[in-house]
Amino acid sequence: MSDFYEKIKNSKEIPENYKYYWGYQYKLGKEILVPYLRERGYFESGSSAVEIGSAEGGALAAFAEAGARKTLALDIAKNRLKEGEKIAKIGGLNIEFAYFDVLRDEVEKRRAEQYDLAILRDAIEHLEDPSGALKRAGRFLKPKGILFVQFPPYYSPFGGHQHTAGNLAGKTPYAHLLPDFLFKFFVKGGRKADAEEIF
Repeated sequence: MSDFYEKIKNSKEIPENYKYYWGYQYKLGKEILVPYLRERGYFESGSSAVEIGSAEGGALAAFAEAGARKTLALDIAKNRLKEGEKIAKIGGLNIEFAYFDVLRDEVEKRRAEQYDLAILRDAIEHLEDPSGALKRAGRFLKPKGILFVQFPPYYSPFGGHQHTAGNLAGKTPYAHLLPDFLFKFFVKGGRKADAEEIF
């Protein structure tokens, strides 16, 4: 991993649970998303990127580190945005963080049609109006911009996000299809923050 990653992981200013989630996001961005999108010509140094449902902005940090000239991290979890701002400052990354509810907020004129790439990563499966969310996400894009959507299909082996539990449930495919009381019991033995996120 990069010096930037080590600097964040060793920081005493960021609570452990935020560092953990940020690290997961960052590794996903650096090792999977940036190479995947770069290989297909959807991202290059100098591109602009917005992530909707960014949490602490770890994936977006990988894009900034890879040369994105303008980045915007959007989420409804203000506490996660706040920690993301601290992390970006520690790492010296120019990422703007802002509250945005993709189901209810209109895209501000100053942000409309400003981005080459819009990312919805592990977010759309949590929304009650995916079509509306996709339309709003598209408003951030320049005329030839790309909307990248990633999600685990619910009926896939780990569609309940149980892989984050860090226990036996995390290694058990289709555990999320158990009756709720069994699945919750199964997941409860993992990391507390992960269990809360999974529920």
